[in-house]
Amino acid sequence: MIAFLAPPDEHDHSMAAALRLQRWRFDQAWLLMRILYFVLFLRALIFVGNSWALWIEVEQLRPIWPTRWIPQDHIAFAVTLIDLLLIGSTLLGVFRPDWRWLRVVICLAFLEFAAFANSFGKMNHGFHMWIAILAMFALLPSGRAEVLRASISQRQRFLLVFRTTQILILTFYTLSGLIKLGHAVWQLGLGQVSALHPQALAHHVAFRLNQTNSQSMLGPLFIDYPLLGWPLYLLTLYLETFALVAALRPRLHRVWAIGLVLMHLGIWLVMTIPFFENMFLLLLVVFFSPFAPARESLRATVAELPGLAWLLRRRRRASDIREYFDKRPTA
Repeated sequence: MIAFLAPPDEHDHSMAAALRLQRWRFDQAWLLMRILYFVLFLRALIFVGNSWALWIEVEQLRPIWPTRWIPQDHIAFAVTLIDLLLIGSTLLGVFRPDWRWLRVVICLAFLEFAAFANSFGKMNHGFHMWIAILAMFALLPSGRAEVLRASISQRQRFLLVFRTTQILILTFYTLSGLIKLGHAVWQLGLGQVSALHPQALAHHVAFRLNQTNSQSMLGPLFIDYPLLGWPLYLLTLYLETFALVAALRPRLHRVWAIGLVLMHLGIWLVMTIPFFENMFLLLLVVFFSPFAPARESLRATVAELPGLAWLLRRRRRASDIREYFDKRPTA
């Protein structure tokens, strides 16, 4: 915990300092992994507690591929087996997350649980980020923390998998943003209200609330005042589309994590779509990123914002050109 709170000096570029920084990042990533498996065990207890009594009464499924092995006349037995495997494996994972085989079992158990939850004809996307992270963490090196920490190559392998996990989950958001922009171009060609239109959010909110016959806290406000939500919707498109770029720039990890968490919070307040699991995972894996600089610089962070960084470089280049011609002697 002391190493987690006291990062080494990042301005020291000596080999010894680089190794200290690697060890600190490993300690932080290891602690985040332990927290994730502890929270997963608690969530498993809640998931199973809320669903088991209902699921054992199910008489027919519309299974997706991970649950096609379940016979229709033994659904209660399969549910009990999946729930026991999930709780048992996650409980053991709290104490021994260093066992790779156990992390594989946890991932498969959660996959089966999530697949069963989605075997009723409707897809719940709330489990997808959990599955992605658990699948990636199953690739982490096997061994106790002190053993891995003593090896430069093992520390690097651990950090490489953790970094790849960050890239993977932020890629999901980039794909979502690109799909929205692709649909916007298609709708523009048809003369329809696209995602870039000032009334796009109002149309989307009205359709969602009418489709689900629900009420939201802020939905009516954005329906009555479309221009109020337009810049927020454009900001959402920006955050999603460039999430992958942010994943590759550690200085933006905290900024993007907070931005995406606020986006999910706003979606819940406006359209009653809860993504609380994603909010927690974004904070754990991206906001507390072992690769983010320990000391933030507002100027450096702004300079790395996608698009803005390009504009700043062009402006600087134009300024240099003007300065060059201003200094040239006149004939």
